[in-house]
Amino acid sequence: MRGRTVLSIPLTTDENGRYAFTTVRPVTYTVPDDGPVGEILRAAGRHPWRQSHLHYIVSAPGCKTVVTEIFIG
Repeated sequence: MRGRTVLSIPLTTDENGRYAFTTVRPVTYTVPDDGPVGEILRAAGRHPWRQSHLHYIVSAPGCKTVVTEIFIG
């Protein structure tokens, strides 16, 4: 996203699959709503705000990579 800092770090789990990290709490933001996406949002009665969230890409040898998000409430 333009003007936004994107941070990433590779993490390794311990023998039990646990990991830990420290980060700043992400904030909510809006998606652009001045074009076709805005028309769809308005037609669906939706707002342009995205809930604060973290993205995860999880991989392990011999396994399929999973891309997911964790939403912060």
